[in-house]
Order: sequence, then structure tokens, then C-alpha cells
Amino acid sequence: MALLKVGDLNTLSRDRGNCVTVEGLAIAVFYVETGWFAVENRCSHRDVSLDDGAVFNGEVICPLHGAKFDLKTGVHRNPPATTGLKTFLVTVVGDEVFVEV
Repeated sequence: MALLKVGDLNTLSRDRGNCVTVEGLAIAVFYVETGWFAVENRCSHRDVSLDDGAVFNGEVICPLHGAKFDLKTGVHRNPPATTGLKTFLVTVVGDEVFVEV
């Protein structure tokens, strides 16, 4: 496992998802009231990017069909998704944001 930088606190959006690519893997990074979270940036239902999805109550909502995923655990909350998402530990050091991959 390695910590890889995905951005800085002053460059990552807190109002919407951030799509970053780390070692060829697309990751969506989100800020919610409880902190920063990162999940694989693809809905498990139709391979749609989730960084454009709305975030509500710690869940990201797929912009295509409305599947919801818990940002902390990656668990899917409703159909049409039937499987969860891979999650990544986020660490903030100073002003830099890292994910563990």
C-alpha cells in the first residue's frame, strides 16, 4: 500500500466530486461534513462516472439511474446497483490530500 497525492485542499472542490487518476485507476474524491472520502469512479451498475453524482447524507447518487453508494463503506444502498464500490483511505497532511492504494 502506498499513499499517493490526489490534490491540495485549495484545489479540490468541496462542492462536488473530484475525478483523479492514480496509477491508471479513476477515483472519485468527495468532501462531506465528516471529512474526505474516495471511491472508485464508476457505478457498479453501468460503469458511469460517479464524480458528477449528487452527494446527500454521506452517499453519492449515480447520475444515470440513481443508485446510491455509501462513501465511507462503498456499500450499495438501492437498485439498480447490486454490488458496492471499492473505497480508498484518504489522509490529509498539511494542505495535501492523499489516497491509499
